[in-house]
Parts: sequence; C-alpha cells; structure tokens
Amino acid sequence: MSEKRISRSDLLKAGGAVALGTATAGMMPKALRGSVAMAQEQFDREGPRNVMVIDLRKCIGCRGCTVTCKSENNVPLDVWNTVVKQEELENGAFAKKVFLPRMCNHCEGTIQQSHGATYPPCVNACPRKDLGTAEWNGIEYYVGATYKRPDGAILYNSAECVACYACVKACPYGARHVDNFVTPGGPNPYNQYGIGKCIFCVQRIDNGVVPACVNTCEGRARVFGDRKDPDSEVSQLINSFDTVHLLPEENTMPQVYYIDPDNVLSTFQKGEPFRDKVD
Repeated sequence: MSEKRISRSDLLKAGGAVALGTATAGMMPKALRGSVAMAQEQFDREGPRNVMVIDLRKCIGCRGCTVTCKSENNVPLDVWNTVVKQEELENGAFAKKVFLPRMCNHCEGTIQQSHGATYPPCVNACPRKDLGTAEWNGIEYYVGATYKRPDGAILYNSAECVACYACVKACPYGARHVDNFVTPGGPNPYNQYGIGKCIFCVQRIDNGVVPACVNTCEGRARVFGDRKDPDSEVSQLINSFDTVHLLPEENTMPQVYYIDPDNVLSTFQKGEPFRDKVD
C-alpha cells in the first residue's frame, strides 16, 4: 500500500517542524521566557492546525487502524492508541451494526494558563508541564512531560515523566495508558512504568505523510489535514456536515471530528475501557 501524502501546501506551511525525536531530546535547555506569554495568539495566526475527521458512515470495522498503529508506534500488545467500538442500533424491525473508532482527541483545551495558552485536562494535570521551551515552525511554546505542540498535537516526553499518572486519570476519553515497556526518566518517579498515547504520528506528518491509521483505513473513513486551510479536505468536510465531538459536555475542544448521522457517539460513556468492544 502506498503512503498517502499530506498536500504540498500543508507541508510548506509546516516548514521547520521539529521531528519527535529532536523535539524530545532538545526541548529542555532553554529557560522559560516571558516572550512565550504571547504564544497562544501566535498559534492562532501562524502554522497549520492539524485535525482528523472520522466519517462513521464509511467505517467498516476492519480494525486495520488498530493494527497499523501498533506496528508504526511500537504499542504493546495489551494496550491501544486507537480502538474501534462495535454496537448494534435499532433500525425498525432490524438491527444496524455500527462502529466507533476512538483515539486521543488532541484537545485544544479551555483551561487557561498564566502565560496565555489553553491546555486540555491531561496537560493541565501534569505536575511537570512547562519545564522549558522549544520552537516549532518559528513559534516558541512550552514543553514538559506532556505538552501541546503549536499544530495541536498533544505529545509527551518520557524523559521528564515521573509516572504519577495524573494525565491518565484526567483524560475524560480514557485515551492514555500505562506502558509497561516505558521507563519514566523524571526525578523520583512515583511508579515503575511510564505512559503512552496516540501522538498523531508526528514522526510521519513532520515528513509530509499522513498518520498510519489514515493511510491504512480501508473505507477511507479517516481524513487528516489542516483545519486552517479552507481548501483542505478536512475543512470542506467540517463545513459541509454537522460534525460532532465525543463528550462535548467536557468542554475540551477536541480536534477529532465525527460525521455521525446515526448518533453512534451516544453509545459512548465516560469511563469506558479503552479497548476494542464487540457485542
């Protein structure tokens, strides 16, 4: 299967992006600086804002996304970065089988920080957020054990993690997990193992390739791109359909949008285990 590429315009807008390995290895030396206080305003003006649209009309429940994610990101066998929930909805005298793919929502967040940025619950809960600054696409931003990149990706740095699992508990979608193959590198860790989650395959998008789950989706239910580009496919889908989010009452501003004419999202309850469910 050939790799789907991010459009040239999106890639050019993301010029200067730092790959995950570089970002996590070199993010800490800079001291916090007051100039970052204007970071949120800069985010609104500069660079792409990557989002995903999942069209539930097209998901066939093949779970190719879950398999390719494990392969691409070396996810252990007993946990997942993306899952697919299967349900049956009443359809007159018949039942209709439906599927709900889930992943980290890479939430924009609404929790205001003193430096002006807004964080989702997971980043806000981290005791080792805002340890220093890094630069992406010419924009300076705060980094720590978990952080929000200017393009919207919610990432983590195991080298600074103390395994308190505050971020795992704070996520209303259950999208973070304890990873028994990751050793936390922060000072005086609380537990033996670090955490894992979907990272939007930044190692791919920084090289102009869509996330692995998008590339593998047989029904082409997943679409990825720049929400700020009015000509991008994700923008056209969001503008053409009444897209919805998981758990809108949580007020996290997810950057994963669903096309859901059958109201499949109503089958999801906060606190559900983050694993494939087949009824």
